Amino acid sequence: LTLLYTCHVFGYAGLPTVLIRSVSRRPRLAKHYLFQGYLAASMSSMLAALAMVAVALPLRYQATTTQVICVLALAVPFWSLGMITEAIIKGRDQMHLIAVGNLPGNVMMVLGSLTVLLLGYGGMGVALIVVLARLLTL
Repeated sequence: LTLLYTCHVFGYAGLPTVLIRSVSRRPRLAKHYLFQGYLAASMSSMLAALAMVAVALPLRYQATTTQVICVLALAVPFWSLGMITEAIIKGRDQMHLIAVGNLPGNVMMVLGSLTVLLLGYGGMGVALIVVLARLLTL
């Protein structure tokens, strides 16, 4: 999970700070900034996800651990794009929408993780829930 968090940070490449400032200065261009942010974050997050997999492979983890890391890498682009969306929302000073957008994904992550663990699916089940929760939040 530490590897996932690190790749999340590299995935959005500092773009939210720039976007918040840009949108707050020119709110009418928010859609333009959103598209440009998605484009930039797509590239950086794909590189971060590939880096996550590239780190896991040479370390020769057990096969199941490597598989979990590879599945978790799928969450990086969804998280990065979500952070871009959140930055646009912050720039437009509509913070209440952040809570509305994050609630379903966070509920899914908590309840879904608990459910898959109780059903005995282990780490891979939790990894899949994380990816789906990030997608839902996006």
